Amino acid sequence: HLLGAIHHAAGRLDRAEHRLGRAVYLDPRDSDALLLLASIAERRGDPAAAARFRQRARRALGRSTP
Repeated sequence: HLLGAIHHAAGRLDRAEHRLGRAVYLDPRDSDALLLLASIAERRGDPAAAARFRQRARRALGRSTP
């Protein structure tokens, strides 16, 4: 997910989303990638997708959803 994080920090959201999506495909419990995907979804005005990514990240970390 490192390349995705770098693209995210540089504002290249399409590239970040692609790389982070691949990271989550390879490791569905990659909470860092899931949280970055949540951030991208929020920036794009999709709060429902952001909430789903955050929920998946919480599950990956073993935390219950409030």
